[in-house]
Amino acid sequence: MTSKTMRFLAFLGLLLPVFRAGAVELKWDLGDKKALTFKAVTREVDLKQDPDAKFPIRETLEALKDPTSALGAQMIEKWKTRIKALEMPKDADALAVVRARSDRHREALLIRPNAGMPGAASEAGLFDKLIEKKTGIVDLRLLLGADGTNKSFYLDAPARSWAAFAFELPARAVRAGDTWELNAHLVQLAGNFKVSAQGRVSRVELLDLKKQDGGEFAEIAYLHGEFVEGVAPQPFGAPQKQVFAAAIFGRGEFHVTQGRWKELIGRMQIGDGSDEDVRQNHIALEYFPDVPEQLMDLER
Repeated sequence: MTSKTMRFLAFLGLLLPVFRAGAVELKWDLGDKKALTFKAVTREVDLKQDPDAKFPIRETLEALKDPTSALGAQMIEKWKTRIKALEMPKDADALAVVRARSDRHREALLIRPNAGMPGAASEAGLFDKLIEKKTGIVDLRLLLGADGTNKSFYLDAPARSWAAFAFELPARAVRAGDTWELNAHLVQLAGNFKVSAQGRVSRVELLDLKKQDGGEFAEIAYLHGEFVEGVAPQPFGAPQKQVFAAAIFGRGEFHVTQGRWKELIGRMQIGDGSDEDVRQNHIALEYFPDVPEQLMDLER
């Protein structure tokens, strides 16, 4: 076998992970569009109306120390079931935009109504006001690399994690059953915080690839949790014990053929690890193409 043939075979070996049977690339694709636009829901969840929506973070992290164990597998199936039951919330309160840049990158924006806009104080009709007035405030902006990853390192932890769930896509080709991590870091600690216990699980799974309505769709499940316990020194008095627990969970249906979300439904949860001090916010996107160009062109 000649050295040229060996080099060629080695090159093919590098390509094999990309061209695996059934693997697809999940990439934003604007085609001839100026931007991809989505109704977005970001408001707080009323947990009094939906108490079962609370994410049992410590229990989940403990079970998923070994995802291949019987307990781990049981927890994964439990959360797949709960995630599939999530429904798209009503009354969008913001607009999400993915638009092209002059380079190969993409830019993602979250646009909210102006504070002084008539009707902006009411939850109902916020999205309609944005469309009607053709203006708003850019609340979040991030740079997406050509591989779908977030390149905006200046965002704080909650904003970066929100953006990771809403806009990041896997950098490699994936097929049904493949898993990868969500680039999220919800818990931010002060430099003098002394950690005594911590845990983290981050699991994104391509559940299924299905063909319908002339296109191919990827069903994706998200399960990300973080827990940190420790002591924070105080300027006066004894050090204070603190616990931080946070999670992102949800599901999405990505239109592989058209390179965009059909819908993405999830929650972001922040708390202290107890069942009482818990807050959740929706993270939901629904494709909505009928948006005025003025909103696609907004700058800060």
